[in-house]
Amino acid sequence: MLMSSFLKKTSGVIIAIIMLTVIMMAPLEIYAAADETEPNNNRNEANIIEVGTTVYGERQFVNRNNGYYQDNDYFRFTAPLSGNAELVLWHDDSTNSALGTGISISDSTNELASVEVNPYNKPTASVKFGLVYGEKYYINTYAFGAGQYDSSYHFIVKYVIGKTTLTSVKARTKGFRVQWDKKSNASFYQVQYTKKSTYSDYAWSKAKTVNVSSGNSSKTIKNLSKKKQYYVRVRVVRTIDGKTYYSAWSSKKLVKTK
Repeated sequence: MLMSSFLKKTSGVIIAIIMLTVIMMAPLEIYAAADETEPNNNRNEANIIEVGTTVYGERQFVNRNNGYYQDNDYFRFTAPLSGNAELVLWHDDSTNSALGTGISISDSTNELASVEVNPYNKPTASVKFGLVYGEKYYINTYAFGAGQYDSSYHFIVKYVIGKTTLTSVKARTKGFRVQWDKKSNASFYQVQYTKKSTYSDYAWSKAKTVNVSSGNSSKTIKNLSKKKQYYVRVRVVRTIDGKTYYSAWSSKKLVKTK
């Protein structure tokens, strides 16, 4: 009995050691999460990031070969899904207002898109491109302009979700029924409604939002005010690799409850 217990404990320790060894030998991929980490001045040093995560970074002037140069920051990610994507870039701050930020995205061989921003007339900009499932992509941020100054920025790569069309809104007693075009691969839909107001932005800030499962293309809203006008709109929501993406809202329609 003692020998059997000893063998069980020993085998358990051996298995744990083997598993730990396998884990330590596996390739280590450290995600940059929301912050850039140095060194990442070339493709080989690129920080690994995730689609749908905002990344914050800072470029510094460094002394190389007896000269000062603005360091480039490189990032890379693997596309979790084929589809249309957008790269959005913000220039946050620099100690020299003449210094701007540029960013480009490439696959293994070719540059796909690029955009530049500066703190004066274009502090943010975006560019759209296509992603292929399983492919690796590289992002390079760089500075342009005069002077030896540090600068900061942030960016995000996100999927672009196609919006749906609101086909009809029909009045019901103290409510209405809304219908829209069903979209493939939707995780769910959101129906939003608000009382008609002279101040459109204010009205939508008070809007109610209802989630509707992907199997439906209609929803009846009940228990509203009688004989009141409401604006209604709908959008598509998708979850990709644990991140949530929203389409643009459909055009709004006006309905008056019975």
